[in-house]
Amino acid sequence: MTMFDSWAVFEQAVLESNYHQSQETLEHLARRTASPSQAFALAYQAAIVHLVPLLNPKQWAAFCVSETQGNHPRQLQAQAVLNAQSQIVVSGEKTFVTHGQHVRQLIVIARSHLLEEQGRLRAYSLKKDTKGVEISESRPAGILPELDHGKLTLTEANAYQLEGDGHSDYSKRFRLLEDQYMLAVFCWHISAQLESLNITNADFSLTPDTLVDQVKIQGSLDANQLINLAALYEKFMKLSEEYLSALQGHSVIQQQWQRDSKLFLLAKKSRELRTSKARQSLSQTS
Repeated sequence: MTMFDSWAVFEQAVLESNYHQSQETLEHLARRTASPSQAFALAYQAAIVHLVPLLNPKQWAAFCVSETQGNHPRQLQAQAVLNAQSQIVVSGEKTFVTHGQHVRQLIVIARSHLLEEQGRLRAYSLKKDTKGVEISESRPAGILPELDHGKLTLTEANAYQLEGDGHSDYSKRFRLLEDQYMLAVFCWHISAQLESLNITNADFSLTPDTLVDQVKIQGSLDANQLINLAALYEKFMKLSEEYLSALQGHSVIQQQWQRDSKLFLLAKKSRELRTSKARQSLSQTS
C-alpha cells in the first residue's frame, strides 16, 4: 500500500473521501498515513465530524475549549450574547486551535447569556471566514511538527448554537471520541508501517491488528465503556514502546515516533480522572 508522500496528497485524499461514513475508508486512509502527524489529523477530524454531523466533512475543523487559565469548565470565559440585531455572537479567546491555519470551521465552547441561561456552557459552530474570527499563527508544538497551531480571537462573531450542554454533550464526548479514533487510527498506522518496513520478527505482547479489533467507536459515556477504554490505552502504551524497539535500524522513523508518541501522554491525567470517576460511579450503584 502506497503511503501519502506529502501533506497535500494526504489532505486531498482525506477531504475527498467518505471517512466519516465508512470505517473501511477510514482504515484505508489510516494505513496510508506516512507520519504520526497525518494519523493524528485524520483521527481528530473523524472525531469532530462524528460529534457534530452538521460540519462539512470536506473541510478541516477544530474543537476549541482551552483558554489562558485552562480548559476546566470554571476557567472558561468566552461569552455568547444576542447583539442589537438579535443575532448570536461570541467573543473571547481560545489559546489552542489544532491545525489553525488550515481549518475552515470551528466548534467553540462558550458561556451563554442568551435569555435566562445565566452563563451555561454551550457549543457554537462558526466559520473561519466569519467577520470577527481571527486565528493567529503560533509556533508548532514540540510534537507533530507538520501540524500548525493557532490562537483564536473572537470579536462579536456570528455563531450557531448547538443543542445540548457544552461540557457534558460536547467537551466530554469529544475527548472520548478523540481517544477512540486515536487508538484505531494509530493501530492501523503502526500495522501498515511494520508491513512497509518489512518488520516481521518483532516481539509484540499484542499486535496492533488484534488491539484495534477491540476498539469500539461510540460516544457513550457509559462507565463500563470508559473503564474498558482505559484498559485499551494501557495496552496501546505498551504496544507503542514495543513498536519503538522494533524500529531499530530505521532511525528516522524511530526518532519520529519517539518524539511524537509523547502525544499520548498529554491527556493522561484527564483520562485517569475520567476512569476514576467511572469506577466510583459503578461502586456506588453496585
